[in-house]
Amino acid sequence: MLTAILTIILFCIMIIPHELGHFVVAKLVGVQVNEFSMGMGPLLFQKQKGETLYSVRLLPIGGYCAMEGENEESGNPRAFNNKKVWQKIAVLLAGAVMNVITALLVMIIAVTVSGIPTNTLDSVVKNSPAEAAGLQAGDRVVAVNDVKTSGWIEVVQEIDRDKSGKEIRITVDRDGKKQNCTVQPEYSKKEKRMMVGIACR
Repeated sequence: MLTAILTIILFCIMIIPHELGHFVVAKLVGVQVNEFSMGMGPLLFQKQKGETLYSVRLLPIGGYCAMEGENEESGNPRAFNNKKVWQKIAVLLAGAVMNVITALLVMIIAVTVSGIPTNTLDSVVKNSPAEAAGLQAGDRVVAVNDVKTSGWIEVVQEIDRDKSGKEIRITVDRDGKKQNCTVQPEYSKKEKRMMVGIACR
């Protein structure tokens, strides 16, 4: 059920802006848009505004921008088929451009909401190798085995680099002073990587 809901949301996020891109650019270059619909299937609501019929349909799995002369020849000078080549290309490309913009906005929002993990420790798991080695919340991991780290991904990669279980040296910045801690990583079957019991902010 959750998968179906997420699929519908994905369709709405990608298809509606895609069609909106076609719609906006079509209007800008003077193409007559007969109907702009959000959703597919049975009609729920519609309103005529100027030459365009705006509609909302039952199934939120898409939408469409119906332009004059898009699928057939039309004598209307404002029909899609009678526009200049560059105008046609602009209308067609607008959908893809909107998809890219939408994807970027979604990623920016996701990162803003969830944040980007840093290399500063938020917590140290109790009775973990990290706690035994003396690591503390607030420590900033600046290097693992002398390899400089500036973010959480780099910290994880360096800890997981050697799966033999050998001790590793984690260098942290604590209150402006660098300290070295020797840690014995443990392999996590659940995470499928070497872990020491730390979480970053």
